[in-house]
Amino acid sequence: MAKPYKSVLTRHQLQQLAGLFLRRLEAWLEPRLGTYFEQLPERFLSLADEAGNDALRQEYQHAARELQRRGEELERTFHNNLLKATEAFFLHYEAYLEEFIHGFTANSARRESLELVNNEKLEEDLVVLRIAYRATSALQPGHKEMVAYMAAVVQPKELPPNGTPVSPQVMANCLRMALTDWASGAASRFVFYQVLAERLLPDLAHLYPVLVEALKKMGLEPVEVKVKVKRAPMRQRSLPLPQPERPRSPHPGGERRVDGEEAALFSVIHLMRQLGKEDRELLGMVGSLVAADAPAGSAMKPESLVELLHELQESNPPEAEELEQARVFQTRWKQALVTRLREATESRRQRLHLLDQQILDIVTMLFDFVLDDTLIPDSMKVLLVRLQAPVLQIAIHDKSFLTDSHHPARRLVNNLSRAAVRWAEVDDASPDSVYGMIRRSVERILRGDARDLELYREVNREFESFLAQEERGARVAEERVSQVARGKEQLAVARRRVAEVLDGLLAQPMPEVVRQILSDAWRDVLTLILLREGEESDAWRHALEVARRLADSAAGAAGAGRRRERFVEEVPRLLGELRRGFASISYDSKKAAQLLERLQSCHKAASQGAGVVSMACGESVALSEADASDEGELEPWLQQVGVLKEGDWIRWQAPGAGERRGKLAWRSEIADLLLFVDMRGRKLAEHSSRELAMLFRSGQASLLSHIDQPFMERALRYLQQLLSRRVGRGVPRILPA
Repeated sequence: MAKPYKSVLTRHQLQQLAGLFLRRLEAWLEPRLGTYFEQLPERFLSLADEAGNDALRQEYQHAARELQRRGEELERTFHNNLLKATEAFFLHYEAYLEEFIHGFTANSARRESLELVNNEKLEEDLVVLRIAYRATSALQPGHKEMVAYMAAVVQPKELPPNGTPVSPQVMANCLRMALTDWASGAASRFVFYQVLAERLLPDLAHLYPVLVEALKKMGLEPVEVKVKVKRAPMRQRSLPLPQPERPRSPHPGGERRVDGEEAALFSVIHLMRQLGKEDRELLGMVGSLVAADAPAGSAMKPESLVELLHELQESNPPEAEELEQARVFQTRWKQALVTRLREATESRRQRLHLLDQQILDIVTMLFDFVLDDTLIPDSMKVLLVRLQAPVLQIAIHDKSFLTDSHHPARRLVNNLSRAAVRWAEVDDASPDSVYGMIRRSVERILRGDARDLELYREVNREFESFLAQEERGARVAEERVSQVARGKEQLAVARRRVAEVLDGLLAQPMPEVVRQILSDAWRDVLTLILLREGEESDAWRHALEVARRLADSAAGAAGAGRRRERFVEEVPRLLGELRRGFASISYDSKKAAQLLERLQSCHKAASQGAGVVSMACGESVALSEADASDEGELEPWLQQVGVLKEGDWIRWQAPGAGERRGKLAWRSEIADLLLFVDMRGRKLAEHSSRELAMLFRSGQASLLSHIDQPFMERALRYLQQLLSRRVGRGVPRILPA
């Protein structure tokens, strides 16, 4: 039996508060509780009409009949449980925690009967956790204020964040206690909680201000509610109430993603129960292996289990630096955990609570997935798997880790993974690098108290701030790189237009020097003018005219009389225009002088009537049969490259540099250029469609198709598929309430 504690309030004050709360609670319950039970039969009959199979329809119909027969009894029991919880909170706090918060009362039943009772109990536990979390979030900031004042009542004892007798969690627990003898199946039980969440819990918003006012009149000051850090106890103090956090989904379609995670979680739990002993051993399911040999009796309290996990973490610090070392450590750590848990349950004659057993199984398998996740680089896997022990502790301590997608520990793991899968700078492990920040975050969690939610919030806030700064810098860098790429595209378009113009001139016979000037220096002159002035400008038209005069100039002296005189007058003016054009592109002066000297020689020969030696224009070379065949084989990969969108991530092997991971920042359909940047927005590579298709075909490149999916969602989906294969059937969609 727990030892009584000395409250900051006198016994008389506690009795006064208990009486006051009971009166206020009864006044609040009176118009609402009857309405709640009146709505249930209608809901059952409605669900029976919508049921997809006969078994479910019959269950709902039976529930409606059972409720008509036992409704008053259930209402009375639920009502009495709520009053009992309130009275126990003020007058018997330790007993209150034991019965209404932890719910781990002694049970000496044999294991066989426990398994029958618990066959569907885990889903019910999770449903209660989920509706309590959602209701609590909707009731902020009133719930937070209520908790802060109620925490002052039980000082110096700690009050759990959902520990007041009028919290959604305790109300759901009181309902669960009332449903102990409910004969219908799990589906009908879940309806009780669903209607509770819809009809009764939201009205707590009207009860909290009344109760808070009563506490204020007793002279109580609000206190901060935090998990107690064992190694450095925090002094309780009065302080302003913090503003509530409003969870937001960081991704588009966030609510659908949450629903998907819940469906995956319930499917995983359903499949785990169907596994045989051999499969559980093969998968290394820690909780199941311990539970198989545990004695019957009371369940081990979560505090004891967390302490055992902490001791194991302290005695087995993760020190692996390579992936294979991390795999070996993971295997040994799980074996050590099984051994320690078996020793503890046998020495204490206790068993693992089913929910704790499942948490141990799911979390350890999630971190097995860390080591096998193809998206996470190996060096990052070694870092992230070190979080297994502290995450296990917080998941056991705060069961909403499984059901709350915004749980601080889950958000931290998701954020660290989100950065890890984009990182490929294996040579950069500096403190201010992505790798360095992830390492710092992991080490802070390992050094701190793994049960302290505020620790995860603080580390996550710091890491999110770092990521936000990195992303801002990445956007600026990416925009600069994209501008350069767009400039390259404009250059490519300009060169293509200049080539079209010059190809017609170069097709006619001409001296080698004329051909060299047009195809080299004057090509650049035309390109620069087109980029700067445009095709409608006088400068462009004049430069084209100079090119035509140059092409015709070698044969321009043919004939006699006035035509030859005009040609002799034209040559100096043409040479002057060529010199100005060369200067505009900073053409090599020595080379320019040589070209113009050779051109003058041609002009001199032409003016004297000498023959001019010309060269034919180069012909385009058709694809060989081998090249044509290669293009056909590339077609599937060219199509894959063709559907890549800006923002898609790929990884590829860079010769001499190892693996690279880059985001498609920009693609040019005109120049057939794909530009990739790293997570900091820096240019990594430029590939043509054909080059990238060849990398895909050879297996040197692959699309990171799930890089934006949160780690927890990827991991749960993976466990779904893994367990489904073991069970040997399709994955059912189980999502109660």
